Amino acid sequence: MNPRATSELEREKTYSDVRAAASLTVALAAVYSLASPDGGVAVNGVHIEELSRREAFFELVKGTFNRHLVTADRLARQFDAAARLSDRLPVARLTYPRSLDSLTEIRDALCKRVRDARDSQRSVDRGNERCVDALEPRHS
Repeated sequence: MNPRATSELEREKTYSDVRAAASLTVALAAVYSLASPDGGVAVNGVHIEELSRREAFFELVKGTFNRHLVTADRLARQFDAAARLSDRLPVARLTYPRSLDSLTEIRDALCKRVRDARDSQRSVDRGNERCVDALEPRHS
């Protein structure tokens, strides 16, 4: 087989793999709020703090702010979405050192939480209805 044909076949296979991956849907298993260090004080290590439903609601609403889109209908939809998410998903605050050297530690901490959630069946939502495991992709 000539090298050009091989290259074209490899490119088509890669494109097919990307299309297949793009068609997968994965259930949302948790939401993480990135906390800024208090007063610019350096943070030692990665900390993940689970938020109460009330704290989660306010954290989610805080993340939806947009000063250009403030119609009553939009604000009502944002409040409704934040209420539904905070009832169904764990929401946690992630605090970490602002350094590229800490990326591995951050990734490891998040991966551990995902594994722990899967292993302890914490993928059950707060309303005791079964949610799809975040690590099990579903085809749409």
